Amino acid sequence: MKRAAAAILLVILFALQAWAIARLATREPNIDEIETLHASWLMAKGGQLYVSFFEHHSPLLYAAVERVASDDVVAFFERARLLSGAFGIIALLAFAALLWRVRPEAPVIAVGLVFASAMLWTLDFADVRAEPFALAFFWTGAALVLLPRNAIAGGIGVAFVAMAAMWSPKWPLCSLVVVAFWIADLHRHRLVAIATAIALTMAALFVMSRIAPLDRTWFFMVGFNRALARLTLASADVQSQFKGPFDFAPALLRPLFALIAFVIVAASAIIRRPSASLRTGSAPGEGRRIIVFFLALAAASLLELRFTFPYPVLWPHYYAMWGLAAAALIALVPASLATLLRDAIGNAVAAAALIVIAAYIVSAGSLEAPRPGPYWVSQRFLMRNLKPGETVWLYMQRHPITARDANYYWFNFGGTVPVARQLANTRFLPRTDNLPLCAIARGARLSLRYIAGRRHYPEDEARCFDQLLAARRIRATAVPGVFEVVY
Repeated sequence: MKRAAAAILLVILFALQAWAIARLATREPNIDEIETLHASWLMAKGGQLYVSFFEHHSPLLYAAVERVASDDVVAFFERARLLSGAFGIIALLAFAALLWRVRPEAPVIAVGLVFASAMLWTLDFADVRAEPFALAFFWTGAALVLLPRNAIAGGIGVAFVAMAAMWSPKWPLCSLVVVAFWIADLHRHRLVAIATAIALTMAALFVMSRIAPLDRTWFFMVGFNRALARLTLASADVQSQFKGPFDFAPALLRPLFALIAFVIVAASAIIRRPSASLRTGSAPGEGRRIIVFFLALAAASLLELRFTFPYPVLWPHYYAMWGLAAAALIALVPASLATLLRDAIGNAVAAAALIVIAAYIVSAGSLEAPRPGPYWVSQRFLMRNLKPGETVWLYMQRHPITARDANYYWFNFGGTVPVARQLANTRFLPRTDNLPLCAIARGARLSLRYIAGRRHYPEDEARCFDQLLAARRIRATAVPGVFEVVY
């Protein structure tokens, strides 16, 4: 009965996620989505990634979104978000499959926690970003390594984890955890398994090289981002936005809750007493092996938060792997209590958690449809007033994704140009000595006031905008915040 109830709740939870992805497909976009869709549209129109326009993320992301590109902005957003949301669901399905092999209530609790943490769910499983695609490959790879206990299937899984790094190289230590579990199973078919992993990884690299040269890809995904992180860390304006290393972590998955769960789950993994936590039809010891995997993943993701990312400036999407590991540990507490104490206690905790998740599912049915926001208003105005061949010079918060830019460094101009000046000797970046930050690019038709009160490193772009306004180089239009360039 418990397994049936958990299965029904899990199906409802995933159905609710699919419904939310479709229903919220026209919500107000965030900056990263505008950046991704605009770069993909430029590629669809013949633009050359890293050459004719600036970008610093994976070419696989833009190539995937390019497939659903459209001049109809609303349709483009809907298609791209449905595509990204589908990969997000694949990631959570593989994540849930691992937890199901321990106890049936575990995936319901864990997926429910992820879905209830709105920022984690939206950024990493529903928005048009690299994370949904990367997480889908990572967790599918982890499931292939841990569930079949077959070296060749594990080789395919390791290749999938390598492909995840090609989408978003954020989790090197977590990837090594998956590889370590695969190596532990390399008792049979060792050479075939290793050859499979290498061949599939090389095939993925070949596909990536057909989108953009690998040397350029490495520079923009790794080299430029490192320089951008150094600039960020040196900026008092940016650091002032952060109070502590876990400011943007989901509230339900903060370290205290995860630490308590870690201790309980670790203690249960050490105890050898047979328990209901391992009586789910899986192979002997498999449940404990998966528990150890999540313990190792939690430790690795915590180390990455501290040493891999530009600490202490941690943006919300950096908590993706930590959030999943923490959710899994919390979800494994009932099974662990059954091992440590008595099955009845574990079952009682699991039943209570399932009731809470069921109540959440009912309450989540009141999700409101998105209302038109400022982006859609300014987007319609901008496109209606742009003539063929005219370009824009805009901050990306409301950048029209189907309009061409007046400059190569369209993305976060106040941040990318200073970094490009520091890296002036590279052959991959156009000159910046003729780009004063307080000027408008030649040929721009429309511009946009920067967000009130928000400062960018190292120059204050709002101050530059005010200078242009005072010099009557720009003038207000009928839409608040949108300005026309005066020639």
